[in-house]
Amino acid sequence: MERTQSQYCRLPEPPQRHDPPERDPNERIQDWNEVEVGYVKNQAEAEASRCLSSITCTYCEVCQLICPDMCITRDDATGRIFFDLEYCKSCGLCAHFCPKGAIDMVREAQ
Repeated sequence: MERTQSQYCRLPEPPQRHDPPERDPNERIQDWNEVEVGYVKNQAEAEASRCLSSITCTYCEVCQLICPDMCITRDDATGRIFFDLEYCKSCGLCAHFCPKGAIDMVREAQ
């Protein structure tokens, strides 16, 4: 059976990374002080949240273990997680228990 992209685990886009603010180049050529001035508190919290909540599937197979229909398998060639949509009843347990939050349950277009 040919596998389409929609049958694989859909990974949401990760939050965008923001570089820390830097001192003006004309100012920093005058001394040896740090170039990056650092984040303010809300920027630091947002960047830490982005980093710590990395929503990339690590292929831990928790979804495969929790699936009551046994319709989640690992592709031997690529190592990616595969959802057999012919048997999946869309209970959402895989998405609920995914430790990375990498599975997104989306209603299919009619």
